[in-house]
Amino acid sequence: MPSSLKVLINSISGKPIVELYLHDNAFGPIGVAQFENFLREAPHLKKLSVNNCGLGPEATSTIANALIANQHTKLVKLCISRSRVETRGALALADYFKTYASLEHFEAYQNGIRDEGSAALAGSLQQHAQTGALKHLELNDNYF
Repeated sequence: MPSSLKVLINSISGKPIVELYLHDNAFGPIGVAQFENFLREAPHLKKLSVNNCGLGPEATSTIANALIANQHTKLVKLCISRSRVETRGALALADYFKTYASLEHFEAYQNGIRDEGSAALAGSLQQHAQTGALKHLELNDNYF
């Protein structure tokens, strides 16, 4: 899977991709490494879906850090459910969400996120809600 993912990402690099849906693929951290640079450099990306991709906290952190490094991309939609985000990944996502206030849609259900990660996400999403941007929030089946 990662080599075919790399071919896909190479073919779209430099293109004005606005939405990237990679959900239901078991690529995990090795696969994320294949599109980390794309996330760092994609100026038009607004929607990302990596549901059910076996990311784990390591790959989730890689995604969050790549998005933080990209000064042009501020996602309006992120779907990262059933991907084993866990608390460490949630903390990394919270760091990303603190960098802007225009997220409209966030799904992170069934990720094993514990209290500390849930609290960090809630705190970081508060500014998105206060600006009126946040319209959809789905965090069910985690720990609060």
